[in-house]
Amino acid sequence: MKEQTGSKYFTLLFPPEFRRASNLRLYTFIVLFFVLFTSAAENVEADDVALNVFSTKTWGLRDLNTFWTRKGPFLFFRVLIFFFNQSTPDIINELECSQDICTHEISHQYSVGEHTARVEVEKLVNNDNWKQYGQAKTSFFVSANLSSCNVMGPSRGAIQTLQPLYLHVDVFPDVVLTHPTKYHWLGLGIPGGIYTAAANISIPIQNPQVLAVQSIPMNSFSSAACNLSVIVQDPVIVLSVNMSVTGASLISGVQAISNRDHYSTNHTDKLVSSSHVRIPSTLITPILEEDLAMTVFLEQEVQIQCTATGSQPLFVFYFSDVNETVLAQNTCIVRHVFNQTGKFSVEVTGMNLVSSSNTSILTVRVIHRNPKVVVSAVAAPLVISISVALLVYSLHRYHQWFSRRPGVEVADHKFVQQSSQSSSLPQTNKRKYGTVHMFNI
Repeated sequence: MKEQTGSKYFTLLFPPEFRRASNLRLYTFIVLFFVLFTSAAENVEADDVALNVFSTKTWGLRDLNTFWTRKGPFLFFRVLIFFFNQSTPDIINELECSQDICTHEISHQYSVGEHTARVEVEKLVNNDNWKQYGQAKTSFFVSANLSSCNVMGPSRGAIQTLQPLYLHVDVFPDVVLTHPTKYHWLGLGIPGGIYTAAANISIPIQNPQVLAVQSIPMNSFSSAACNLSVIVQDPVIVLSVNMSVTGASLISGVQAISNRDHYSTNHTDKLVSSSHVRIPSTLITPILEEDLAMTVFLEQEVQIQCTATGSQPLFVFYFSDVNETVLAQNTCIVRHVFNQTGKFSVEVTGMNLVSSSNTSILTVRVIHRNPKVVVSAVAAPLVISISVALLVYSLHRYHQWFSRRPGVEVADHKFVQQSSQSSSLPQTNKRKYGTVHMFNI
């Protein structure tokens, strides 16, 4: 009775139509769960396949190592390898594996460029029924051998001391093909050199010198070397300028002196190293400043000299009287002759490959030399003695000539001073005053 009552209640709660629908839902759930579980298991197996590519000592040759974890009762596998074409395998190898970790190794020679290697692993389910077990792929680059390089530095091949030296190196073939991994810099005053991952370097240089820089770019299989010479200089500073006459002393004024406390860092064009070479142009724009003037004679030689600091200076002298520029390397001394009168200027500038000093200007007044003949104190007595001797000799010769003429009578009378006392005084008191010659023609 109770069973009937229970069946009655079950029939009321779950009628036959509902029970048929519930069974259908249950079957559907079981099928979906099996499909999802199977799919999840394949994904797990696919993640267990890995591919590693290793470089060798031979250029372009790569080792492709594939390994996977064996799960389930499967013992036979085959590996499909794709070197280039990703749709059709280049190599298919079958192997048996009973270990937990299965491996497959193969080598291949690649050309220069970017490559992608891919492998697919399949398992043998039953007779000739292969099912994909997993796959993996990796990309890599095969670089070209470095054949040459070129180091680029300062535009004028020189820098100032304490300023950073910036260097850059280009390689051939291009970095797109060679893929340099590091750069070795030598000759920068650091023992062992410096290694950088980039193709450039910046380093300050302390002392004036000539650097022999070498750059060595390298990749996995090759390297190249290139050199560059860099000059490091102190800037040129002109401290003082003076002018003096090489012969006689100055006529008026004082020796002209110009002091300089500053210098300009404006770069100038590289000049040929020469001594006292004349060129018909000015190299720079002067900075006018008032200096002491001096006066010299026309065609009188003067010497211009300056003191300066700096490495390998080139001194530029400009003379306004001839509109001419004179260059002096290392030594700040030149000589000049003014061949016209007037007021002129002499401009002095010091420079080297990395600097140019301010311009110092000296003013010169050129006048005519005095035409008077000036006899020195030593020569005057000699001239007077010679003149008197010539006059006496001329009078003597004239007297001899005149006395020998015919018809000329000559009377001589000697004047003697007589004493005022009596004539009996001794003859020794008489004084002879002279002789008079009387001529009767």
